[in-house]
Amino acid sequence: MLDEQAVQRLIDKDAIAEVVGLRYARGLDWGDVELLQSCFHPDAVVDYGVFKGNAHEFFATQNSYDPQQPTYDPGLLNQFHYCFPPQIEIDGDTAHSEVYSWAGRRFNRDGKNGQAVAGSRYIDTLERRDTGWKISSRHVFVEFVHIFDSMDTMPGFNFMSGQGPSHPFYRRMSQI
Repeated sequence: MLDEQAVQRLIDKDAIAEVVGLRYARGLDWGDVELLQSCFHPDAVVDYGVFKGNAHEFFATQNSYDPQQPTYDPGLLNQFHYCFPPQIEIDGDTAHSEVYSWAGRRFNRDGKNGQAVAGSRYIDTLERRDTGWKISSRHVFVEFVHIFDSMDTMPGFNFMSGQGPSHPFYRRMSQI
């Protein structure tokens, strides 16, 4: 016999994992502000240390690929964020999660290539509302950052650049 509560718990955990890791990381990597905001309730609060406040207001300015944004970085070649599978605890319409993250960034500053690698964790409180599971509170803790002055490329390999929501690979995956 199928345990409906167990099935619902799996459905909820899958929805939460998609929000706290997959959609969030994809939004960061591709500079998709709408996708980032869709992970958070409109009244959600984020604490990055350097910024504490409303998540939607914060992410409205976080597209490093858009020349119209204050965070635009013309030297940014690409970035990626990988979120490990989250630890999730559900209590009714509230959930708590902890997610480890690994991030990398390639950049060019004054004609010199470099890269940064960072590890962090996200401690989230989520709520299930009419719009589904979304983050209501996020605390970000950076565990380490390593910045390398030079970057050796591997000839023959493809490197992504010019990322952003208008990139053809991004548009294709958004249609799936």
